[in-house]
Amino acid sequence: MIGAPRNAKALRQAATEALALEYKKMDAVFKRLDGLAADNKKTHPDFYNGYLAARKIVDNRGRAKKKGGAHFRRDNNMITRVLMNAQPPD
Repeated sequence: MIGAPRNAKALRQAATEALALEYKKMDAVFKRLDGLAADNKKTHPDFYNGYLAARKIVDNRGRAKKKGGAHFRRDNNMITRVLMNAQPPD
């Protein structure tokens, strides 16, 4: 148990780095979808407007907003219950 705090820190760092990579992948998919939706802006305006409304991120947790980061819980050496607050770069 002597190295437990260091091990926990290393696990958090690895999980955060993995989430950053997944965020980049997710962002690329959404950019492609945004482009496909934009192609239908004039021909199907209801679809396009509905797509934009669905893409809005709504924070209903009722707590103060955080600037970003990742929170996770480790159960039986598996990372579970991941909460990610991703914000696009400025």
